[in-house]
Amino acid sequence: MEIGTTVSHMFRFEEDFSEWYALCQARGHPWTRLTAGWGRLLRSPTMFEDVIKTICTTNTRWSGTKRMIAKLVTTLGDRYAEHSTLHAFPTPEAIARAQPAVFTTVIPLGYRAASIQQLAVSVATQNTFLVFQ
Repeated sequence: MEIGTTVSHMFRFEEDFSEWYALCQARGHPWTRLTAGWGRLLRSPTMFEDVIKTICTTNTRWSGTKRMIAKLVTTLGDRYAEHSTLHAFPTPEAIARAQPAVFTTVIPLGYRAASIQQLAVSVATQNTFLVFQ
């Protein structure tokens, strides 16, 4: 995917929020502030990343979700060459290659571990295709 297309997708620029903005306008202050383009939801650049992050939100507090994702990224994500402390979200292949013990000892995924690794294997082997429509 081209960078412009990816960014447009992530910020949902293709979506029509006119009904939402009309509703906000009708509700009055402070809702009218949202009609200036606020209220967009940021998506991940890939459906795979969104699905993994969603799985990590189940039956936990937000702090737990952030901890799981941070460990997943720092453990299995590639480092950025320009900034060695930053990592990319791991690819399906990286998650699929990881030893199962990593998901219980290093990355605190709990019961989510098997589902996440199974999904990664399925996407990496092209048995499952996750695409935004």
